[in-house]
Amino acid sequence: SNERIRDELTGILTSGHPMKFRLLKETGLLALILPELEACFRTPQNNPHHMYNVGEHSLHAVAAAKNDAVLRWAMLLHDTGKAVTRTTDEKGIDHFYGHVSRSVEIAGSILRSLRFDNKSMDKIIRLIKHHDREIVPRPRPVAKAVNAVGEDIFLDLLDVKRADKSAQISSDVQKGLEYMDLIEKIYNDMKMEKYCFELKDLAINGEDLIRMGFKEGKEIGRTLDILLDKVMENPSLNDKKLLIGIASGRLKEQKNI
Repeated sequence: SNERIRDELTGILTSGHPMKFRLLKETGLLALILPELEACFRTPQNNPHHMYNVGEHSLHAVAAAKNDAVLRWAMLLHDTGKAVTRTTDEKGIDHFYGHVSRSVEIAGSILRSLRFDNKSMDKIIRLIKHHDREIVPRPRPVAKAVNAVGEDIFLDLLDVKRADKSAQISSDVQKGLEYMDLIEKIYNDMKMEKYCFELKDLAINGEDLIRMGFKEGKEIGRTLDILLDKVMENPSLNDKKLLIGIASGRLKEQKNI
C-alpha cells in the first residue's frame, strides 16, 4: 500500500544512513515508486554552485538535515521541479527557472499519493515553497520573511537552507552557514524584544476596528495589514492607542472618498 511505502521510505530517510536511499535508484525501485524523483538523478547541474546532479544533491541535503521526518522529506523533494525546468545557456551553464513552483506541485502530488497527514504535508510544502527565499539579515526583512513563511516553521526553514547549502560546493558552505546563523540571531533577538511578526501579535484586532466604525469585510484585513507593515517598520508603534490613532486616520480618509 502507499501508506506502507511511505513508512518504509521515512524509515530510510530518518535512519542513521540516509544515503542508502541511493540503493532504490540503483536497483530500479525508485523509478517504480517515485519516478519524479528518479528523474532528478538524470538531471545534471552544470552550475558554479553545484557539484552533484539534482538527485545526489537532494540526498546529500537529506543527510545534512536534522533527523526529523518533515525536514528530511522536504530536502528529498525540494528540487524535484529541476528535472522539468532545466535549461542550458550559451556558456553551458544550467538554469532552473521556476523550479520552486514546480517542486511544490510535484511534492504535493507525491505527498498526497503517499497519504501523508495534512499537518506534515502543509509543513513540507511550505518549506519547499520558501527554501530558495532570499532573506536579508536585517530586522525588517527578517520580520517580513517570518510573516510570509509562518513563524511556526521559520527556524525549520533556516535548517532547510543550511542543509541545502551544505550539499553545494564546499567553498560556499561555510559562508552560507554563517549567513543563516546571523539571520537566526537577529530573529531570536527580535523575539526577546517581543517584535511583531504576525497579525496576532498586533496590539489591535478586527473587533477593535469594527468598534471604531469599520465595516466588516476585506477592509478590516487590509487595514490590519497596513498597521502590521507600519509596526514592522517601527516596532514602537505596537501600542493600542497609537494604532487606533493611525486606523482612525484611515477611517476618515475612507469616509471622505
